[in-house]
Amino acid sequence: MINADNYKHSEITQKIIGAFYKVYNTLGYGFLESERNQRTI
Repeated sequence: MINADNYKHSEITQKIIGAFYKVYNTLGYGFLESERNQRTI
């Protein structure tokens, strides 16, 4: 496993990836394009 502590922005990168997986696990694979367009209007 890579030691992430050696990277300049490892802390913020871990937060961003964690947020992505939280949304992904909540919503699942994603919406069809038509559903996504309806939700943004």
